Amino acid sequence: IFVSGGNSSGKIFQDHGTVYATEMYDRDTDSWSLMAPHTTPRNYHSTSLLMPDGRIWQAGGDCGHCAPDGSSAGFNHHKNGQFYSPPYLFKADGSPADRPVIDSAPTGENGVVASTSFNITMSGSGANSIADFNIIKLSSVTHQINTDVRRLSLDFTNNGNGSYSVDAHDNINVMTPGYW
Repeated sequence: IFVSGGNSSGKIFQDHGTVYATEMYDRDTDSWSLMAPHTTPRNYHSTSLLMPDGRIWQAGGDCGHCAPDGSSAGFNHHKNGQFYSPPYLFKADGSPADRPVIDSAPTGENGVVASTSFNITMSGSGANSIADFNIIKLSSVTHQINTDVRRLSLDFTNNGNGSYSVDAHDNINVMTPGYW
């Protein structure tokens, strides 16, 4: 779980009291850690999106007092984005961490459907010793709220040589139709 953005004033369309700190939850230790802060206010009408490579894209935010001339007149937007790269994507020396590569997996809206099984093949570092399979539903954010974000842990069988049989969740009300 990654948390960023917001303000301490509770006022929309304002950058006053922006919270720049980001936090990440570690389920293994049941604790939160402060991460590197973001550099642009991400308040009302901002968005964050988990990218396929594990980075988090953050963008947008409205600011009613941020007119180009510095006055409080007009309405402006933070028309930029930035990527957050979590520490687990790197080794201690700062180089990219070794990661397995997904060679084949279902894709598209009908690629992973509730009550089905599917195969995944992997190669590279750790491909033969995957400990968890999780899927995250592609969703959207508006007004800083993502009402359809879902992460599901899936049962699987390790077939050896980087090949896995994975079972989708059996309840369509939990694993709703869409892109996973």
